[in-house]
Amino acid sequence: STRKTDVWVDYPWRTRNVMRYVLPPGFAAIELPAGGVVDSPFIKFTQIITRTADGFIVDEDTAFLVRRVPLASYPELRTAALKADALMKRKVRIQRATTRTDR
Repeated sequence: STRKTDVWVDYPWRTRNVMRYVLPPGFAAIELPAGGVVDSPFIKFTQIITRTADGFIVDEDTAFLVRRVPLASYPELRTAALKADALMKRKVRIQRATTRTDR
């Protein structure tokens, strides 16, 4: 299907989610993705991923910047939203930490 009208929202909005992941003793996040930014005239998404001693923190700030997105600009909005969605879907690799008794 194709969009036939402008996108309208009641008001511009912003939300921030900070998620702290505490791993069980003996486990570590061995691969953490870098954070990322999506910046368009319509939405802004910022993701910061920080390693902690016992896991990691994901800090995401999302803003819908306008009340109206003209029909002609919808593809740009959709592209930006899909980029933000892709950042949120990245995987973290967690593994049991190697100790001398594991050898």
